[in-house]
Amino acid sequence: MSKPILCLDFDGVCHLYISKWEGSTIIPDPPVDGLYEFLIKSSKYFQIYIYSSRSDTSEGIESMKRLSTRL
Repeated sequence: MSKPILCLDFDGVCHLYISKWEGSTIIPDPPVDGLYEFLIKSSKYFQIYIYSSRSDTSEGIESMKRLSTRL
């Protein structure tokens, strides 16, 4: 049996969306505290999908992936 899906918005949920919007590839704010621990624990019970309007372009998707290197 497959796990239920957990959808998370990127902006404001996965990263601290406190700076103004500067484009889909510019993400100046850090990840939300505890995000990675939450994702690791949740992945035991859910398939996790992170969505954003940034996903409209491959460059935006790559920018979201790069956020994980800021730890």
